[in-house]
Amino acid sequence: MVYVYLALMGLTYGGYVWLTIYRMSLSEVWLSKSILTADDSAMIGQLGRWSESLEVMFVLLFVGMMIYCFFKRKTERNIFKKFLLVNVVLVVGIVVFSFIFNQVTSISFMNLVLPLVNLVGIIILLLIFLIIEWFIKYRSIESRA
Repeated sequence: MVYVYLALMGLTYGGYVWLTIYRMSLSEVWLSKSILTADDSAMIGQLGRWSESLEVMFVLLFVGMMIYCFFKRKTERNIFKKFLLVNVVLVVGIVVFSFIFNQVTSISFMNLVLPLVNLVGIIILLLIFLIIEWFIKYRSIESRA
């Protein structure tokens, strides 16, 4: 399941990058025009919605896999290690790809890592939850002794 998650996250990120490249190439066309037509405005809006949808899908895949791991942790003890390892590989891969791709194209580094930036808040909440869970577990073990 973890490898399916990694593949889906990679495909979602790849779609986001492709859409960003496409938007940038069209922006050069739009900037060369003196007046934008209604079709151009509609296309700009549609591409923006698609880009946002891919960002949301990236976050939802992460949250979905995280929830899956919470339910699966009773039967598979090392599921969180696998989840952490896959996400470290994913993040390092995206950062390295973004850095290299930024050097080759005119797309900014922040545009390329935006799906990761959206995950920061969720990761902070996950860490708070895990710390609280550990603290409660530790206190219950301590009170038994």
